[in-house]
Amino acid sequence: MVTKVGPRGGRRVDVEQEMALIIKSHELGGNRLSSDAVDRARRILEGKITGAQARAELDAKYRSETAVIDEVLSAIDFAPDAAEVDRRVQFADAALALAGHEVTDPTLRALSRRVAAGTMSADDAIAAGIAHLDAQ
Repeated sequence: MVTKVGPRGGRRVDVEQEMALIIKSHELGGNRLSSDAVDRARRILEGKITGAQARAELDAKYRSETAVIDEVLSAIDFAPDAAEVDRRVQFADAALALAGHEVTDPTLRALSRRVAAGTMSADDAIAAGIAHLDAQ
């Protein structure tokens, strides 16, 4: 039996066909969906829950696991030591030198060092560097 419903906007959905596509595409990708995931997808297609409600279910289900992961990650110090920061800066300097460039501006060098140390994102450093150069 084929189930057809109109969950939103009068759009008709062949739930069984859509579910078969979802399951098969995951299997072809090497993934096997849990019965909870299949049920959640079916309820979305049937219009019983929204995507936001499905995400809320997942958050509630895995909140304790993600809290443990966050706790472990926060305990790990990912900051490079001074020697690693120096190595990264020297690598960048060497790459620039090979291209015939050299950064001598102290502010730009300090921004590069902050990126190498992981205390500033490259995007933020670029924005700050452009602002610095524009101000000159």
